[in-house]
Amino acid sequence: MTSPIPYAATGVALILAVGLAGCGNEAGPVTPDPAAAGATSAAASASPDAATAATPAGGEAGPASCGALSLVEGTTFSGDDLATCMVDYMAFAGSGASRTTSATVSSQMVWRMKDGYEAYAELDDGTRMALTGGAAWIDFGDTGWVRADPSTPGMELAFGMVEAWREATAPELARAMIAAAPVWKVGQAGDVALPDGTSRNLTPVRAAAPFQWKGATVEAMTFWMEEPGKGILQEVTAGTAGFTATSTTHVTQWGGEVEIPDPAS
Repeated sequence: MTSPIPYAATGVALILAVGLAGCGNEAGPVTPDPAAAGATSAAASASPDAATAATPAGGEAGPASCGALSLVEGTTFSGDDLATCMVDYMAFAGSGASRTTSATVSSQMVWRMKDGYEAYAELDDGTRMALTGGAAWIDFGDTGWVRADPSTPGMELAFGMVEAWREATAPELARAMIAAAPVWKVGQAGDVALPDGTSRNLTPVRAAAPFQWKGATVEAMTFWMEEPGKGILQEVTAGTAGFTATSTTHVTQWGGEVEIPDPAS
């Protein structure tokens, strides 16, 4: 799916949210959780010390919540601690870009946190989705931008797709998903081949056991990190309602400028 999708939720977002919302034929629409469907601002998502200096990484100070975690092989930490670090790192970076692939759907996504969380995704079938200005929009490739409004006749499927994507990519959902795995364990660092043909020295951080998240079984989930909180690669295998898939998300950018269209303009 699309983490992120802030990146931490992208795998489940594309496989379960978008897939079950109707992009794939294996399953039907999902019903978004109204309590979590809204986009979340950086201030609401990050812990109070998200911008507090920790051990400098690459010459820049990162979140204190990440400085408290170690990527030494064999280290374990709680889902709550990892979730706080990763959402704080998103707020620290302020923006990002990723590419997600799976057997059923692939997408690329950008996001940023300024006054609020905004995101834009393109699926390989030409579908585009945007969250900006407090509104959600969809373009099926030949329809042009349409605001996802459930009160508009015929918009039920489009609204379900966008709401599922918005819910799954909101920072607070990234926090909840990671925290749903009680224990995470650090593996051995090594050279990791990336989808773009390059490789980097990264450290795997894996959920110690399968876990449940919003009605789905996450059978396996791994983040390959450059430093605590800074994930470069994510792989997740998840299933629900008889639909199981594996997705890989490559975070191609942390920080910097990203382009998000404004369909309302």
